[in-house]
Amino acid sequence: MLRNPDLVPEGTGARHLFVGVTYAAKPGEDLAAVAARMRTTVKSILSLNFDVDGERPLAAGQELCVIPCSSFALV
Repeated sequence: MLRNPDLVPEGTGARHLFVGVTYAAKPGEDLAAVAARMRTTVKSILSLNFDVDGERPLAAGQELCVIPCSSFALV
């Protein structure tokens, strides 16, 4: 358990630190579709996934860290 994610020691081999739910992109999904499915925003997904380029399509199975918005209106 990591209490402070800002203090990840160098040399541990840690490449990704997930702070929320991980979601595997489905074939053909883009960030807008994932955001709608997870009731969050593209901006939020990009802020949690620094390695994701918002201009490129998602790869099938690509893992994204997602924190659903609690204030998103349910339809």
